[in-house]
Amino acid sequence: MATASSCSPLIAVLLLLVALLVVATAPVPCAAVDPVNTYCAKNLSGAPAQASVAQVLSELVPRASAGYYATATAGRGDSAIWGLAQCRGDIPASDCALCVSAAAKQLAAACRGRADARVWYDYCFARYDDADFIGLPDTGYALILLNTQNATDPEAFEKAQRKVMARVAADAGSSGGGGLARETARFKDGVTIYGLGWCTRDIAAADCGLCVAQAVAEMPNYCRFRRGCRVLYSSCMARYETYPFFFPLDGQSSAAGDYDRVVNLLSLVRPHKGESTALPMGMKFRVVCRKLYDYVRYDLKEIAFPSSLPDPPHIKKRPKLTWKDKWSILKEATRLYGASWVRDIGPDLRPNDYKKVQEEPDINTEEGRSEPTTVEDLLSALKGGAEKAKPALQRVYMARASNYTDALKNYVESYKEGLKEHLEEEAMGKGHRQGNDSTKPPQSPSS
Repeated sequence: MATASSCSPLIAVLLLLVALLVVATAPVPCAAVDPVNTYCAKNLSGAPAQASVAQVLSELVPRASAGYYATATAGRGDSAIWGLAQCRGDIPASDCALCVSAAAKQLAAACRGRADARVWYDYCFARYDDADFIGLPDTGYALILLNTQNATDPEAFEKAQRKVMARVAADAGSSGGGGLARETARFKDGVTIYGLGWCTRDIAAADCGLCVAQAVAEMPNYCRFRRGCRVLYSSCMARYETYPFFFPLDGQSSAAGDYDRVVNLLSLVRPHKGESTALPMGMKFRVVCRKLYDYVRYDLKEIAFPSSLPDPPHIKKRPKLTWKDKWSILKEATRLYGASWVRDIGPDLRPNDYKKVQEEPDINTEEGRSEPTTVEDLLSALKGGAEKAKPALQRVYMARASNYTDALKNYVESYKEGLKEHLEEEAMGKGHRQGNDSTKPPQSPSS
């Protein structure tokens, strides 16, 4: 009994060591086998379509593991299924194989009986659908995740990360990038901003750039001042962090931070039955406020005070007008406009420069009597009601039209006279030159 009691503590210690060893050697979750999100929609048409799904997934795994990208199709008619699988271009081949295999298993298990299935991983993406999506940019379904930690010096950090992600979007659209773009930028206090964008290889390079640019444009709406953000579409993704998350790693280490899933929405795809696409009220209010702030700050300012195009290099800039100059211009423009009505209004309303100093006429004589002015005519017509006002307004309109017609006729006649004089001068000049040429003596031939 003594021996058994003395051995029991030793056995307990050994069992504890074995348990710790098992826990230490157990496989930890990694970016290659843990899905970020899974999306399933629509029901399959029947057993043949389910068989097509199985065939497509079985073909995608070995081909995508070997070439980092693969597409497959199976079935015909209602049972036709199209599939795609792709790994990020910077990861090791072993991680690609693990990720694609895990994606196929996830789609088969989580989306069984569904006709539209997609799964996102940090290292790869896979999907299948009963409609042919190959080659079509798809930004209809969006998944946005943000880091719960705010950046130090938020304004400066926001400006720096926007520059990084702008370069990422530009690089993603280049034809030689293969749909993968990586950028880094040093921030203050030893912080580095890492940016990444990548697309599925079935879309063109230009569409890839637009897709990543759209993902980058969504970031300020949800991830403002955050230390990290991800925007995932079905054709591309964009992400930035303050720690290295893409290969090759630079040896730095930093806490990844916790992530919150912000929104899981169908922005451009009509929702299917049973699906909810509404945003939380708090997040919807934030998005609306942000859109309104950007509109007032940028768009409304440009509408109210549009910026002019730059002048050519040889044009000298004019000095800005002072308020006194602007007031003088306004007064002169008002005076000239008033002068244009001189022919139609009475002398009392004419500008001072156009008033004629005349002796007071005798109203008892025929010379002193004058026809009523336009204003007086209108006032008397308005007193008589609408029936008399309409003919008076027509007379004013016809008088203005007659003045405009006369001015236009004078302009045309003056233009014709000037053109005629110019042609006559040219004809006289040619005749004078020909006369001079005919009077010149003939030159003697050189010996």
